[in-house]
Amino acid sequence: MEGQDAKKKKTEEAFQKWLSLLKGGDTPETIQFLADQDVDVRAGLEEMLGQYKNLVKETKAANIEGGGHVEIADAPSGEKILGDFRLLRELGRGGVGVVWEAEQVSLGRRVALKLLAPHFGNNPLFIERFQMEAEVGSQISHSSVIQTLSVGEASGTHFIAQELVSGGKNLADEISFLRGKSELGENRYREVAEFFRKVAEGLAAAHGLDVVHRDLKPSNILLTDAGDPKVADFGLAKIKDELDFEDSDTEQIVGTPYYMSPEQAASSKIGVDHRTDIFSLGATLYEALTFQRAFEGDTGPQVLERILMEDPPDPDDVRAGIPSELSLICMKALEKNRKRRYQTMADFGADLERFLKDEPIKARKPGLHIRAAKWSRRHPVLSVSGSIAVASFCVISWLLAGNVSARVAAETAKQKAAGAAAVAVEGKEKREEVVDFLVGLFQSEKETVSAEEVLERGERRLKESLAEQPVLRARLLRTLGEVHKNLGRYETSEPFLKEALVILEEHLAPKSEDALDCLHSLGALMIDLDKISEGRAFLERSVAGKLEVLGEESPSTLFTQSILADALRKNLKWAEAEALGRQTLERQRRVLGLVDEDTIGTMLGLAETLVKRERVNEAEDLVRQSLGELKSLVGLDHPLALLASHNLGSILYSQQRLDIARDVFIETLEGRRRIYPPDHSYVTTTANNLAAVHFGLGEYGKAESIWRERLPSLRKMFSDSHQMVVVCRVNLSWAALMAGRFVEAEKEFRALAEEFTAEEFPEYHINAVEGLARVAAVKKDWLRVEALFRQTIPLREDHLGGPQHSQVARASLADALFMQKKLHEAEDIARKLVGETASSDPYLESRQALLKKIRQALNSEKMQ
Repeated sequence: MEGQDAKKKKTEEAFQKWLSLLKGGDTPETIQFLADQDVDVRAGLEEMLGQYKNLVKETKAANIEGGGHVEIADAPSGEKILGDFRLLRELGRGGVGVVWEAEQVSLGRRVALKLLAPHFGNNPLFIERFQMEAEVGSQISHSSVIQTLSVGEASGTHFIAQELVSGGKNLADEISFLRGKSELGENRYREVAEFFRKVAEGLAAAHGLDVVHRDLKPSNILLTDAGDPKVADFGLAKIKDELDFEDSDTEQIVGTPYYMSPEQAASSKIGVDHRTDIFSLGATLYEALTFQRAFEGDTGPQVLERILMEDPPDPDDVRAGIPSELSLICMKALEKNRKRRYQTMADFGADLERFLKDEPIKARKPGLHIRAAKWSRRHPVLSVSGSIAVASFCVISWLLAGNVSARVAAETAKQKAAGAAAVAVEGKEKREEVVDFLVGLFQSEKETVSAEEVLERGERRLKESLAEQPVLRARLLRTLGEVHKNLGRYETSEPFLKEALVILEEHLAPKSEDALDCLHSLGALMIDLDKISEGRAFLERSVAGKLEVLGEESPSTLFTQSILADALRKNLKWAEAEALGRQTLERQRRVLGLVDEDTIGTMLGLAETLVKRERVNEAEDLVRQSLGELKSLVGLDHPLALLASHNLGSILYSQQRLDIARDVFIETLEGRRRIYPPDHSYVTTTANNLAAVHFGLGEYGKAESIWRERLPSLRKMFSDSHQMVVVCRVNLSWAALMAGRFVEAEKEFRALAEEFTAEEFPEYHINAVEGLARVAAVKKDWLRVEALFRQTIPLREDHLGGPQHSQVARASLADALFMQKKLHEAEDIARKLVGETASSDPYLESRQALLKKIRQALNSEKMQ
């Protein structure tokens, strides 16, 4: 029963998403829209969309624009009667019904009578939604909320009788009227604040009853003749129990796109609570102040993407005269991170009241570093050739100086001995020497200096001088090694860093900060070079030394621990990676705060680990939270923000939300190309993932074109055994297979399987062998298909983390057994698979169909 209720709820939510897109001006393609939904709701949703379209046809045939035609009896006097109500005049129509001004005859009172179109009156889902609105409205008693007076059915038509607001005007009408006026009056903004204070007060009453509106917008706030607000249309409202216990995986986008919160726009897996209304009311306040929407777009998806990814300009920057305090209140309500919004609607209203009383408000301007980041987004670097080199050295400056110098107060406070203080002073002098050297590298008669010229000059100076200053030479070797690394020249970087480490350990103590930082750099580089075990060893040495010398809460220690967690993940030690990542993140939040590049970097690494552990929803929440913080901290063109965006695309891909993933990867690729050289590994990684999305969408030609373009660059940067080279080769083999070039595909898959053994490279070997199995399936060589999947299933379970990683391979094995009439073993495998598969898994339906097919064959066999 619970399964049916969840399925019914999912179907209704999906239909509400369809209606929301229509309200936003989109006309979604039915086939594509259905394809984007969960398999188990498609049939019910298709039927509901068909009913809706039939209704629209019927109403158009009757020259009615939208809504359903309601049959109303005519009294002998010519009046229109429905039960106890005399219908006086039509007030408006919507997607599923019509609203009349009516007189309730028995009580002699005027009401607004909302009628459900009879076409929907036969559908339990629409009746339930209609009754929910009535139930919610009847619970709330507040002067700023429309009162529900009664609910019922007459002559087969479902109705809700509500308080009538005379004038029939809403806030959207008022904004439209005022938009055309040249003068607004000196009290305009105080009147707006008072109006929204009353709205917030009414919604606080609703939230106090655990009712969340979820569709706040100007047209849902009516105006009385006196200009007071009445919040209406709780048709999408939810009671808190439903929000708490609803399966978050079934959550669909509901609400009107322009006023949705980020968690609604993202179909958030963390759930939607009362703070979604705070954001929507903030968006409505923004429009009332500026006469323009906070988030615009030509299509619904464009609007949703802007809600997720962009901040609107401050209201007082849009329209002169808006008080800065009111602008701050509005922008606090519009915070993407709901933890930084007003936490209750009462708090929102209280700040508006403080503004009206000329008292200090609680909302505050962002800190100086956030304002500077926003300014830099509005004034980007103009010289591309110069920006590549500068960006690379900025990363180096941050590693050498940012981690120590910018946080020197935090570190120095922990030093208790005079000797440690002397080391800190010495460290400052060391940094100044390095900075002087770097500045000298940029001295040139030309206006811009390329990265290549800077590197050549640095290497030349190292060879010509500094022989008598080995420690300084080592520091500069490390600097140049890091620059090569950040330009994607990993092989070139390695000898610089290794030479630096030898000198530092010879001339300084092995546990000096310089040596420990160099170990960190080498470890991170080895990870990039796919030398995971070697990289992990360097990083473990660095972490052990930093814990002893600097302590567990040193930002430097925590940064290296974060990279070590990445190494553990890439070494397939996922449980260890998660444990270390969580420990590091907890300490970074305490020491550095959430809005910090190191903290966010750890969050992104932890998210990648969670994906590997198949907790994708939790990972997506972390990445989206990271993106929100990064937008304020450093801007969307910062390398870390682009990494977060890239990871978001990867998560969307893993969830098969391919259309959105494609847009994210295209935007990320454009950003990475702006700040990295064209052959940089980050550019190549994002291009590779974009190609994978094209492949998943059936755009095989586009995918193959990208992979063929990138492979020479990858081979130039890495050895043939590097992960990125192998993945590109495997992908090209799959592209050949899908293009029907079976001989070419088989030849390449076989070469890969032989080149990368199961012992050394299990993931590569598995992928290649399963590619061979697909070629064999095309040839209908089912015995070979069976043999190949019997090879990969134990490899998957042993090397990739358990039986959950072999489900697709086992389904393929069962299919191969079925084709060979080995029905009993096929049935056993398919039955276990269906039992393991979650109800939300997109593969469930195909596995159930496979089991049904096998059982039908078994039954036929018994009958013979």
